[in-house]
This record gives sequence, structure tokens and C-alpha cells, in this order.
Amino acid sequence: MVGAGERVRELIARKLDQPLAAVRPEARLKEDLEADSLALVDIAMSLEDELGITIPDEAVERIQTVRDAIECVLARLPVGDENEPPAPSAA
Repeated sequence: MVGAGERVRELIARKLDQPLAAVRPEARLKEDLEADSLALVDIAMSLEDELGITIPDEAVERIQTVRDAIECVLARLPVGDENEPPAPSAA
């Protein structure tokens, strides 16, 4: 079972074409992982789609690190769903 935090890390690694080992909680998205603002929006939209949550624009603007992204997602998941986010849709 993969928890929500690990799914966030995997998605960030995939979207930024980075090895998962580089996507550590303390890694800064722009400085360390070379994400630009368009990539951050793409990551947020993908997290919304894959996890069935809504991330307001203001929250996206505050995300600086991988840990920030994980905490943002966990704060928006229904209580008790931290370890079992919905499976990605087969679209």
C-alpha cells in the first residue's frame, strides 16, 4: 500500500523527470528540482485529478518544498484517507 505522501513524491518525480531519490521532503521544487510556475500548476492539477481533492491557487503559491506539497495534500484528504487515496482513474 502506497501512502498519499509517497504518491505525491512519485507524481512530482514523474512530472519533473527527476529520480524519486531526488524528490526528498526537504527538496525545494524550484531551486532543487528545477520546477517552473507552469510545472507547479501542472503538478497541482494532477494531484487534484489523481487524489480527488481541490487545491486552491493560494495554496499552490505557498508550496515551496516537497514537504509543503505533501502537507497540502494531506490537509485536503478526508480524515482517515492518508494511507489509502483513491486509485487513479482509468481515463
